[in-house]
Amino acid sequence: MGMEDSSQDLPLKQSGEEGPAEPERSRNRTPLFKLSAVLPEFAAEARRVLITWGETALANQVDDLWIYDRCRCGGKECATVDTSEVDPWKAGHQTIGGRFTETGFLVVDTFDERIVCIEMLWYPEFVKALTELLP
Repeated sequence: MGMEDSSQDLPLKQSGEEGPAEPERSRNRTPLFKLSAVLPEFAAEARRVLITWGETALANQVDDLWIYDRCRCGGKECATVDTSEVDPWKAGHQTIGGRFTETGFLVVDTFDERIVCIEMLWYPEFVKALTELLP
């Protein structure tokens, strides 16, 4: 059973400690790195949480995902990766997510039953690793 958006599971807004967002950029349409190769702990945690939520089909996609870019919102708590050239906010996308640690949240955006974006919020190790990989 997957978790659906709910006001108690998903953050209503980010913490307010965001840095300045970067200027609007064109969407990268070229895969840069395989997620599981460059951020294996990030991939493993996403897979573990998806399995816990009963989202086995999505969990099985994680090892084959590529990173196209990261979120450039400037939020200190944001570790978000685009895993497709598809805009995660395209009409028809679906979002599942919720709390997976005392402070952390996982949000997975899908389009046509494929993961197009993974957001891990309030997980400092992943934020640091991701911003070092893609400054």
